[in-house]
Amino acid sequence: MMDRLYGLGVTFGRSSREPKYKIEFHSTESPFHPENDLESVMMSDKEGQSYMCFLPLVEESKTVRSISLQNSSNSLLESDRRIKLKTPDELIDVIKDKCFYRYEGWWSYEFCYQKRLRQLHLEDDKIVQEFVLGVFDPEVTAAFNQNHSDVSMVRFVCSEPMVIISSIKEISTCKYVVTLQCPMLCKHPMFQQERPTSHTIHCNEMPRDIKDSSVEDSLKGTHIITIITDDNERGAT
Repeated sequence: MMDRLYGLGVTFGRSSREPKYKIEFHSTESPFHPENDLESVMMSDKEGQSYMCFLPLVEESKTVRSISLQNSSNSLLESDRRIKLKTPDELIDVIKDKCFYRYEGWWSYEFCYQKRLRQLHLEDDKIVQEFVLGVFDPEVTAAFNQNHSDVSMVRFVCSEPMVIISSIKEISTCKYVVTLQCPMLCKHPMFQQERPTSHTIHCNEMPRDIKDSSVEDSLKGTHIITIITDDNERGAT
């Protein structure tokens, strides 16, 4: 779904979340025993303690996500049968005539819904330099599909608690991607946030004085990765 802009394509999308990971440490007295054939890697913490860590099978979450999206689509269709839902355009109409800002060092960025996207340089709260990166035009459709070299795109995502520009990136010369968090979009079934998928990396503590030759052999030629974690969150089971 896209708003009509000249030189500024706008799309709606769900809040993008990378899978979250947590590390669970296990003592030598109570090691973790993987049920599946998990990939393992030798790691060490800042104190030099070695751990054999088992990486989770992240691929399994794709199936869960697909089911979640399918259920969301079914819920949307069912809701349409009962009530008339507001469209995403109608939901974000409350930010019409409002502007939002993001400050990134030398440059600041201003996005005014249904108006424009500007790159600004401020000195003493005064604009001393500006570049217009996109201007709203209701007569132009699918601007970012017309091979314009200076096209910028604004993504609207469901996210709490307030409307803010969460990120802006120049992916190529004069081409920007802006992400605007809009909590009002969360009212629409297709924009409701997915629950972050949590994956656990299980790490078995290795004896400091390794005398078992089989363990020593397993360490030869292994790239050691250092674990940096919050000591308050670390605990052996």
